Amino acid sequence: MLPFEAAAGGLGGPGAVNCWPAAASRERRTVSPESSSSPPITFTLFVLSLAASAEIHLGLMPPPGSDKPGPPNLVEASHLIDVLAMLREKTRNNLDESEQKLIDSVLYDLRMRYVEAAGRKKVTEP
Repeated sequence: MLPFEAAAGGLGGPGAVNCWPAAASRERRTVSPESSSSPPITFTLFVLSLAASAEIHLGLMPPPGSDKPGPPNLVEASHLIDVLAMLREKTRNNLDESEQKLIDSVLYDLRMRYVEAAGRKKVTEP
């Protein structure tokens, strides 16, 4: 299981299908280790890469080269969430159903996690 799949928890919008962990698994299976060190760029992989970066900045995943999550950086996390929202807006009516569900689910999950991280930060600040 990829770290962002574990961090995905069970969040999802009302009636939403939490499809992005499953999409990550499908993307991972389509790339064979001997084919290349970098998987082919797809919309799904791009969205999941931005989501994983946002989760690192939310303090939910360890950054590369570390085994522990760092402190939340809410400014950077917010920026990445805004990038994903802009991507959704710019690709409106150009995505297939699974891509639309993916970006909607990712945005919902990250926004909820952002609110949780902001609440934790506020509680721990003197």
